[in-house]
Amino acid sequence: MHNLITSLKNLIQRGSFITLIPYSNEYAADIVKLRNTDRARYYLHQGFEATVETQMAWTREYIEKTNDIYWVIQCNETKQIIGSTSLYEITHLQCEKGRLVIDEKVASCKPYVLEAEIMIIKVAFEKLQLKKIITSTRYDNGKMESINKRLGFVQYGFHDIRGVQYNDFVLEQENFNSKPFEKILSHWLKRGE
Repeated sequence: MHNLITSLKNLIQRGSFITLIPYSNEYAADIVKLRNTDRARYYLHQGFEATVETQMAWTREYIEKTNDIYWVIQCNETKQIIGSTSLYEITHLQCEKGRLVIDEKVASCKPYVLEAEIMIIKVAFEKLQLKKIITSTRYDNGKMESINKRLGFVQYGFHDIRGVQYNDFVLEQENFNSKPFEKILSHWLKRGE
């Protein structure tokens, strides 16, 4: 499993609208800019101003991990870094998805979030052969909770992070069907032709 995770940490994955690029310090300034927006800090419950130095320190720890895959999200059209996402706490049975941040200025222009979510779920279920994915969203993040539920995630509980409630969701491999979402992406592609 560790060799597979290591290879996925180095694999560029191209979708119709976005490309998932393995994270490296090259993207530290991009991540800091994305994570320091008011919206990202609120939903990620980030109580500090990130800096390139703190991001690079985090990167040193990340590189050593064998259960964590972190990507920057590049817009295929503009080649700009517009977000980040990850799978982490990976075991032989499950993982957690999170750290999703998409630049607010482009988030509603095309189905970037949908494609990023489908791509990482497919990595978990098809490449890593995991049985389930868990995720947590801040109690008042209605957009992300709606996306999770449409993808097949079911709420199973909640927990507290530094005094804020986060709702816990799980997606079992057998309950995920990407076909309806691939149709949506195909529809969006046709709109751009």
